[in-house]
Formats: sequence, C-alpha cells, structure tokens
Amino acid sequence: MASPAAPVSEIEVRRVQSLVRLHYGFDTLRPGQGETLVRTLRGESLLAVLPTGAGKSLCYQLPVLHETEGLTLVVSPLIALMKDQLDAMPDALRAVSVALTPGTGKWDSEILQEIREGRHRLVYAAPERLRSAPFLEALKARGVTRLVVDEAHCVSTWGHDFRPDYLYLPEVRKALGNPPLLAMTATAPPRVRDDVLARFGAMAVVRVPVHRPNLRLETILCRNADEKLGHLITLCRETPGPGVIYASSRDKTEQIAAALKARGLNAEAYHAGLPDRSERQDAFMRGDIHVLVATVAFGMGVDKGDIRFIFHHDPSTSLEAYAQEAGRAGRDGKPSRCVLLATNADGSAIARKAKSDLPDPSLVGALEAKLRDWATPNGWVALPREALPDDPDEEVKARVALSLLEAAGSVERYPDVPHAFMLRVFHGPLKGHGGRSLSPFELAALLDVPPPEVEPALIAARERGELQFQGAERHLLLRLTGKPPEVEARLKASSKLAEERAEEMMAYVTTPGCLHAHLAKHMGDPPGATPCGACDRCLKIGHTIARTLCPTTPPPSALPSKCSRA
Repeated sequence: MASPAAPVSEIEVRRVQSLVRLHYGFDTLRPGQGETLVRTLRGESLLAVLPTGAGKSLCYQLPVLHETEGLTLVVSPLIALMKDQLDAMPDALRAVSVALTPGTGKWDSEILQEIREGRHRLVYAAPERLRSAPFLEALKARGVTRLVVDEAHCVSTWGHDFRPDYLYLPEVRKALGNPPLLAMTATAPPRVRDDVLARFGAMAVVRVPVHRPNLRLETILCRNADEKLGHLITLCRETPGPGVIYASSRDKTEQIAAALKARGLNAEAYHAGLPDRSERQDAFMRGDIHVLVATVAFGMGVDKGDIRFIFHHDPSTSLEAYAQEAGRAGRDGKPSRCVLLATNADGSAIARKAKSDLPDPSLVGALEAKLRDWATPNGWVALPREALPDDPDEEVKARVALSLLEAAGSVERYPDVPHAFMLRVFHGPLKGHGGRSLSPFELAALLDVPPPEVEPALIAARERGELQFQGAERHLLLRLTGKPPEVEARLKASSKLAEERAEEMMAYVTTPGCLHAHLAKHMGDPPGATPCGACDRCLKIGHTIARTLCPTTPPPSALPSKCSRA
C-alpha cells in the first residue's frame, strides 16, 4: 500500500508550471507531470507511472535546475538514453551533469573525483555501476539528496523486463542514507506496482491512465506468416508515416524490410547485430527512412514525436510490453495507428520463447558447483566476468541463474571487487605488504575485515595518506551460505508466468470488446467511455483473414487511408 500524502494544490502546480516555462519554454504540463514535480520538490518519495512520451525525465531534471544544492543520482539501464538526455538538456543543466558511460573522454577516477568535489549535481549510471565500492564511496562522500530509478518495473520479477541488478537498488539506497526516491515507469500493472512498493517501501503513487485517444488500436488475426506480410505491405501503403514495424527476431526484420523494399517502400531493418545500426537510427530520426523494421532493441529512450504508426508483425512478450511499444506512436499528440498482427500459433510461440530464456535447472546446478569449486574455505568467491558465457543470450541465462541462487538464499552477492590489489604503503597496519599483488581475501585477513569491506577500508586509508593502491579487473563478489538452492519451484513459477503473459497477449488480440478498455483493465485503470472512437472494434472496422486489409467504414479524417509511397 502507498503511504498517505498531502494533496497537491493548484497553487503548487502553477508554481512548477512557471518553472517549466522558465527553464524549458513549455507552456503546458503533460498529465502527471505537475503532481510528480510538486511531490519531488517537496522531497517526498513516490512511484510515478506515466505513459510513454509523458516527459518523465523533466520530472527529475527540473528540480536539479531549480535547487541550488544537492546531488541527484539517476539509475537507468539504457546507455543510449543517458547520452540522448544529456544532449537534449538545457545548457545550464548539462554543465553540471555527467553519465558514467563509455565514451565520456574521461577515466572513471576523474569523474569520481569530480563527484566528490561537487562539480556534478546530476549523475546518470547503470545499475551495475552501483556494485562498485569506489563509486558508492564517492556518492556517499558527496551526499545523494535524491535517487531516481528509471524503468522501475525492472526491479519486479513480475515485470516484463526484469533485471537482476535492480534487486540491489534498495540496498544501495540504504547505503546512501535513504534519500527520497523517485521511481518511474511507463508500464506497471497492479502486480508490478505492488512488487515495486514491496521492494522499495511505501510511498506516494502518481498514475496516469494508459488510454491515449490519439492512438487507433487494431488487431488482425492471420492464418500464417505470408498473410501477415501481405497485411503489412497494405498497411504501409495506406498509412502515412514515418513508422516502425516490430518483429521478434533479427532475421525477420531483414526479411520484412527486403520484402517492403522490393515493393517500392522506403524501409530498412534495425537490430543489435547491425554494424551501422546507429546510422540507421539517425536516418530514421531525420526522416530519411520511412519504415524502420526493428526488434525491440529500437525504441527505449528514442524521442521522436511524429511516429505515425507502430505495426507488430509478432505479438509482444506481454501486454504491458505491447502497451509500451505501441505507445511510441503519436507522442506529439496527433492521430496515429497501432496494429498488432497475430496467428493462433503465436500464443504458444511467445510462451516457448519466454521459457527458453529461463536457465535450465542443470545450468543452475552447474553454476552452483563452479562456485563451490572456486570458494574459499569460508565460502567467499570472486567470480570473473569471463567465467560467464560469451554468447549474450547464454550470459543472460547465467545471470538469471545467479539471481535465482541469490533469491533462494544459497548465494549472497556483494559489491564487485578487484580480483587483486597492488599497494604502495607509506605507514599504517599494511606497512611491509606493499609492492606485491594481494587478493581481496588476503587483504581481508590482514585488515581483519570481511572481504566486502576491503576496498572501502583501502579508500579510507588512502584518504588518511597511509597508502596508494590500484585495483585489477573487477570480479563479482559472492558468498555461499550452504543453504540448498531449491530453485525448481521458482523456475516453475516463472514458466507459469510466461504462459499467463502469452494468454493475456492473445486475449487482447481476440477480444470482441474495446481494445482501449481491455488495455486499461489490464493496467488497473478505469475502463473509460465506450465506444472509445479509437479502436477497430468501436469504429466497426472489419479485418478479415481472407481478404486484404480494407476498412468496412472509412477511418477518421485525421488518419487518411491512403498515402504516397515514401
């Protein structure tokens, strides 16, 4: 349950609206921004569930511009999003902001020193960075006055994009002195909201309904992949762009893009395996590409307001993921079209894919055995990152396996640690131990502290002038508890959840009722008025699987049914 909080007054909203106008030049606030800004400036902790395109970044950037002191830490899983937000900031904010990402032109040590000295007031970092003791020590030395967790649904095992490293964030917040928290997401049905609140603690909740009347929602049930492609060709010809087609694999994006190009459409594929994917994204953003056929690697953090359509060649992995992906259309508020194509076989395909992403029980057992082999007599392990599989998909499975062991209580994970330290000792308890490489476990014995406290102790000794040190490559620091893993029940629960998500996705495809109302119910929102006037059910648009796409009634005048080829 969310904690009670004082209502937000009109006077407070008008005050933040004047600040937005002053710093950003916007005359109006988007739904949810006013209350989120007021509560953030009050110093309250809150969960803000705002739709895609609702201007979430402004809700923590404006307080930094308005306040004269303090450090805001933004945790985001998306390096590209951090860079884009830095580029788009007002100059005054960019001057006091930094992202700990590759390509900053500085060593991490330089940035950490700048943080300690107070030269930055807004810091972006991936959750993995918070496993670094030097980074945490720099943040503690500076003092974090606000913690922002972007894509907060990633902390929930019920969420469609669960990330194990997010589970550590409540501990990070505690280590930083429990600063006020702004947790933000666009996709949080009730079970995910409850999970976020359970992990971070009770706080105010600001919610904006998922319903966006400018989006025309449609679904088409097809007999096979060939029919899907025929519909996509017709859809792209009759719908003004630019637009995005989502497909479930890299091969499909290239096949669909080639088919569209063969029929004279200006289309290109986009996926993480392309060497020139950044150039293709930039070309799409400029308008040089009319149709981008992409995996879900495209879209997170992409700020393009005039996307006129989002078509799905395959259903998303969950209904909330679909809401997020479709919500990238029409961010400028103008009418846009969202069409989901599916076959009867897609439901089981979604579930199979989700289950295939889970680690096999044998992988979990093999990982636990490897950890036992590498453990010290008292159970400590420094796990090299290269011990994880090279293949990205298999690495994800290994990380999920590790999180399952952690959730089962068989493994405790601590901040990452250098696997070796080189010391230059001037005086103090380590005198006589300089000039050679020492493991964190050797130093733990010399300093009489647990291994997680070795690096903070060395940092403190360096501040006292006792020594200088340099750490080698960082390893994952773990401790085996001796508790049996018993992860099979957890894997079964995850498998069942995959089946439920697939069923929810296909129920949306086949529902005879209003699509906007169906999405709203899933997200825990009021159903809204019906007919909604913005879905194929309420508009009585017929999509049949035996004919090419042809509305039985004309689409709204703001959405022309024909457009010239790009």
